[in-house]
Parts: sequence; structure tokens; C-alpha cells
Amino acid sequence: MAAPNGNYKLAREYREKYGQEMSTLKLARIMYKENNLSFANVENARTALRYLEGKSGGNGRSKIEKTPDRPK
Repeated sequence: MAAPNGNYKLAREYREKYGQEMSTLKLARIMYKENNLSFANVENARTALRYLEGKSGGNGRSKIEKTPDRPK
């Protein structure tokens, strides 16, 4: 899960900066390259993005922060 160690916040910042048109894997590679001390590997960065986007399955969806721009 991405939230406890701050990776969720970092993933949100990158997603806002690069927008929805960039693929999750490509953005995860950029995040890992620029923050390799925060993420164990590219897959860890990708997991943080997938958690943010609500694409991590049923378990993660109920834990995502509700924001005004993100519907329930």
C-alpha cells in the first residue's frame, strides 16, 4: 500500500504534473529514476500510481482519499 510512507503523495504530485495521458509504467519509471530512495524499484512506484488511480483491485479502492476532483 502506498499511503503509509508518503509514496502516495509523491505519486499524486507526479500524476498531476504529467497528466492522465502518460502511461502508468512510463510515469513509474520517471518517478523511480528521480526518487530511487523513496521507491524500492519501478514496480513499487507503479503500485503507488495504481493505488492512486483506483486500479489496484477492490482492496485499495475503499482506502483511497476522497478528493473533490475524484468521484466516489
